[in-house]
Amino acid sequence: MRSIFYLDTSGLNFLADNIKDFDFLSAMKEYLGFELFLSPISLWEILLNSSPERQDYLIYWAQFNCSNKLLKSPSEIITQYLKLGCPEKDRRFFFESPYSNLEMGVTWENIHGKIDSNIPMDEGDIKERTAGMRELSKRLKGIVSDMSNESHENYENDPFHKSMIQVLKNLDRCDTLDIKTERTYKIALIFTFFIVCIGFELQNSAVRNFWSEEGIDDPFERLDFIIEHYPTLMVRGPVLEMAIMAETQLQMENSKSRGLLHDCMHAIYCYYADNLLTSDSHFETLRDNAAHPVFDRIIMTSQLNKIWETAIESKSKKSESFNQRGQSRMALS
Repeated sequence: MRSIFYLDTSGLNFLADNIKDFDFLSAMKEYLGFELFLSPISLWEILLNSSPERQDYLIYWAQFNCSNKLLKSPSEIITQYLKLGCPEKDRRFFFESPYSNLEMGVTWENIHGKIDSNIPMDEGDIKERTAGMRELSKRLKGIVSDMSNESHENYENDPFHKSMIQVLKNLDRCDTLDIKTERTYKIALIFTFFIVCIGFELQNSAVRNFWSEEGIDDPFERLDFIIEHYPTLMVRGPVLEMAIMAETQLQMENSKSRGLLHDCMHAIYCYYADNLLTSDSHFETLRDNAAHPVFDRIIMTSQLNKIWETAIESKSKKSESFNQRGQSRMALS
């Protein structure tokens, strides 16, 4: 399998604007042994583009330059992580079956490489499914600030504060948290509630199937179930990585972004891909400031030319070394 080179939406926009020679890109991918991948989140953001012409062009470019498979969505990744028992490392399990089973994944495979095909969409439904997510993104900074402020009148009675304390008890941890860790854990619980317990994605069959198997319908009962049976979800794994991305953004001046939650979902692929390509400065800050080795896989578009040149040079040296060894063996024989 080729290396998984994941594009967030800004990475896709950059390549679509700067690489018009499809044959060149195809040869480069073959030579260097990688493939470009999107996720359902990537397509979701493309469909939110206000320009129909831009939508069409980005989909067209990706149809001919990205894989015909979409990577699993965040909810698919998280529910699989839960079913595995929240292991310390689950990357191997992802790579054994990395592709999405959502309806969007099937649609993408069906239209891939077909110039006269596009993604069928209900614009009203997409906007409706996105509205709550964007509202949470815009309000998250204030919500987290209030629930992490000990002087706030509702501090100890906040449901996410109580959930955090219960998780720590379930993990047999009684250590005092610094404010940064407390904020990150509470963001992880917020994301768990909205993504895993409610289903904050465009297509939520993975979440519905998970809870159908458990027989739990109420979102708050679902959260209680996760806290009891999967408390580790708050302190490691994909949701925590999303929370670290959110905390990174919330510390920046331009943090009141309606696309914050989408960015956090893209951040999951820092772990579940070989590299993530982006031109979003939030990811650069995440890579440079977060003490988390998984984010070292982030590549900024400004680095791309240098990386390709280095990779080609390395490939050429390996090829030259191989040829020299072959000639030496022939001489010895």
